[in-house]
Amino acid sequence: MDFRNETLSEKKVKEIIQKYKLSAPWPGRDDTMERNLTMCVRDTKKDALFASIQGQFGRAHNGFRVDNAFDGVGVLIWMDTATRIDYYEDIIGQNKEIVIIATKIVAPEKIRPHSDKLLFMLKEALLAYRRSSLPPANKDLKLSFKNTAIISFNNGDKIWQQQ
Repeated sequence: MDFRNETLSEKKVKEIIQKYKLSAPWPGRDDTMERNLTMCVRDTKKDALFASIQGQFGRAHNGFRVDNAFDGVGVLIWMDTATRIDYYEDIIGQNKEIVIIATKIVAPEKIRPHSDKLLFMLKEALLAYRRSSLPPANKDLKLSFKNTAIISFNNGDKIWQQQ
């Protein structure tokens, strides 16, 4: 995988939202979603794009959730579909490592035959996205991914609902 930072225009963001019927899972947050989508990571070889729909408000430290706030919600656009992933970060030690933990993955039925590849792409995309937001002094921070979610598949109309 070769996910690289990209900035999308406001026009392109609106096109993506309309095409994939994206909406923030919490009412009244679509304006935040639009701003979040401008910063993304893209793998041009796989024609895949990952961006945040809603930033996370919950974290963990050394495996324990320190608050019960909302998880982050991201979108992977791949194979002309949009997959939702909910996640939070677990900070290990004194910021020695960040483990990104997937708590929910909701994908269109069309992706079911490619579920192994989907998990791999979600991992690569999330790690690249998180690394892109690190300050220069922390670029060597260890990042890893842990999936605790079972992928649920549907026809696409329930992916972005509050769950």
